Amino acid sequence: MVLYVGKDQHPVTISELEPVKNSPSWKKAAGVNQLTQAVSSLLDTHDVTDLISLVSQQLPVSTNVAFQEAQTEANKIMVSVFVIGNLTASTFINSNGGVVKLK
Repeated sequence: MVLYVGKDQHPVTISELEPVKNSPSWKKAAGVNQLTQAVSSLLDTHDVTDLISLVSQQLPVSTNVAFQEAQTEANKIMVSVFVIGNLTASTFINSNGGVVKLK
């Protein structure tokens, strides 16, 4: 299988990965090892984003769940900013444990 990396569309030949189900583990390991070697050999000549794109073409991973979890946590942070109970004296302590004097 030929994949193309970067803006200049540099061709990289790697074997297609075996399906997860019904494949011997040694075949799956060999395919991942070859992908690892191909990406490692391109580290000096290509951007990390191009290499991530190459890996994502071979190992498609859904980012929807991660995005939803990040949105949930961001919403929790925004809500907690306006909770008055979060304003405690420890907020005004410096790194040495002393109370910060506001002028």
